[in-house]
Parts: sequence; structure tokens; C-alpha cells
Amino acid sequence: MQRAYYQGDVAQFLGTSVDQLLGELAQAHSFDLDQRQLDAWIHQIEQLQVLLLACPDAHVFFEFTIPRMGKRADVVLILNGYIVIIEYKVGGAYYSSRDIDQALDYALDLHNFHEGSHEMPIVPILVATQAPSQDISLYFEDDVATPVLCNDDTLAAALLHLAGKTISSWDRSAAASQPPLPTPSLKPPSSMASIRKHGSPILSAASLITR
Repeated sequence: MQRAYYQGDVAQFLGTSVDQLLGELAQAHSFDLDQRQLDAWIHQIEQLQVLLLACPDAHVFFEFTIPRMGKRADVVLILNGYIVIIEYKVGGAYYSSRDIDQALDYALDLHNFHEGSHEMPIVPILVATQAPSQDISLYFEDDVATPVLCNDDTLAAALLHLAGKTISSWDRSAAASQPPLPTPSLKPPSSMASIRKHGSPILSAASLITR
């Protein structure tokens, strides 16, 4: 299975027209395409070609396969040592629990079943484009952040916040070739004590168990 419909560094991504990127995504897509999917890709491409001007060292994946689930995350970024999973709900006016769970499940499965992501901090971002603004904070459990909730206006702040942090380097060129880990290797989140903001626990571990 093709790991991602598209991948490239920011220079490549910015230097490719929307129409050409759309053509690559459509060619890789093995299902019937409807206008809703095309419009969603156009929105994502146009937005990220603006926002990633400030993140020249990032690497971009569109429609990245999530191991074990057999589903594809809309966008995955390698950004300043973070793996950032962006799940878009174009036109979404609120952050549904189902969509939040989807973003978190993608992050947990990538963390537990994708060898190249196993030791890296992963940040899932849910973008409901028309939803109300939320505070942007990072709370981690076992290297997986709780989903960051963004709309069209606040995604830039979230990406800049991540780009301003230095955690570690990562061989982003190897991301698409890393094999999935076997299902029996799933490990549940560690205790609540490892979820902290400025040293204070803020979530229950139970909320991070894979659905």
C-alpha cells in the first residue's frame, strides 16, 4: 500500500501548483472522487501553502496511511521534531467527540504501530474550519498529545507554536518507508502522572486508551 498520496519538503510543496498537487492526489486515490473531497483537498493545499511559508524545514504528507486502522490522515507534518497529524473537517462548525477521538486514535496508532514514529512526540490537530476558537496548549501522555482543537484562524498559531520548540531531530526522509509494528506490541498509556502541564496532571489516563 502506498504510504502517502503525496510527500515532499516545504520547498517542493510550495513550488507545486494547486492544480498539480490536486492531480497527484486524485491519481493516487483509488476510489470515486466527489466534489466534496476535491474541495477539501483544495482548501488544505491553499491554506498550508500559506502557513508553511513560516516552517521551511517541515516535511509534508497528504493522505498518510495509519497503520492497523487502514485509514488515511488528511495531512501529516514533520515539524521541528514533532509528528503533527492534521485532520480536517472542512465546514465543521463544532468539535465533535467523534472527530476528537478520530484524531487521537490516529496519533495513538501511529505511535504504537509505526516504527519510525514510535519514539517521537506526536501532536494530533483537529481543524473544524468554522468552529469557535480554543486555547492552544500541549498536554502529553507517553509522547502523544491530547488533540489540539483549531479552526481556520487558529491553525497558524498552533503550527508556529510547534515550530518554535526544539525536541529532537528525525530522519523525515525515512518516514514513508517505515514498516508498521505488529499489533501485539500495543502498549497502553502510562500512568496519569506522565500527563502534565507545568508539572501538574491534567487528564485521566483512561481518556487516552485506544477506542
